[in-house]
Amino acid sequence: MSANLLITSSGSGGGGPTDLLLRRVIAGDMESVRAHLIPALERMGYVIVTEDPPMAQREARGWAKALMSNDILDYSVKLIIGLKQMSPAVTRATFNYSVNHPFLTKGDRQTIGREADAIISLASVRASATCSACGADTTDDSRFCRLCGAPHASIAPTELEVVRLTAGARAGHQTIVTALIILLVGLLVPLVILVAKGAAAVNVALLLLAVFGVPGVTTLLFGVWRLHRTLNPPEMRSAVEQSLARVPDPVLLNAPSTVNQIPAPAATTGEMLLRPIPSSVTEGTTELLRLEERRSIKQ
Repeated sequence: MSANLLITSSGSGGGGPTDLLLRRVIAGDMESVRAHLIPALERMGYVIVTEDPPMAQREARGWAKALMSNDILDYSVKLIIGLKQMSPAVTRATFNYSVNHPFLTKGDRQTIGREADAIISLASVRASATCSACGADTTDDSRFCRLCGAPHASIAPTELEVVRLTAGARAGHQTIVTALIILLVGLLVPLVILVAKGAAAVNVALLLLAVFGVPGVTTLLFGVWRLHRTLNPPEMRSAVEQSLARVPDPVLLNAPSTVNQIPAPAATTGEMLLRPIPSSVTEGTTELLRLEERRSIKQ
């Protein structure tokens, strides 16, 4: 099952939800496409309302509940997917989004389009050829093994990562732009007051600078943190740390063991000066034995 972009159109409401219409072409008959879209919507966090036609909704998350999130995917959305059989092997899917947001930017529309592509990609993922639990062959598109009942393993499409990166980067960018606007206003307004009123308005200018500066800097730091978290997700960092922990230190592989090694007592300076140079190995060994005997007598 594959998908290609056909037509993209959008419309926005005045103060209520905004409607967005997306059309895609999917390879497959209409009944097969509908059967695969339902689990794909559930995996994207939607709650299925009806299956024919596929209708789903997703509640608002985080700051979007107070209309203060820059991530358009955090807002509540209702989605209806209309299917039309174009040919025995091609189906046209119309994604009718209704997002609870009064205004959608061009970037927000692109993010929602990426989500629609991810839904189609999830619906297009085929299960593995064999069951990971019992090893039985799979001959159909069922989600569970007919022999043992275990769910079939599938590979997550790259479109899921594209959606995450697009939404996170867009939200971080909008947050940073908002922070810069707040800081710019916080600098210009006190400056205008100082120029117009002179030294008598210093206290007012400082107060306005603090009022705009504190939230501006806070918002800027939050936007930078949002971008950092998008580019370096916690699960990726933990996976890298685990892989590094399994790699042994090459310097310590062939290092000699020094545990429980007691150094031999060194000879005194007088013994080294008085010790004659042995002429043979036997003579040298005899001299060492005599030296040990003299040490034991002294003790």
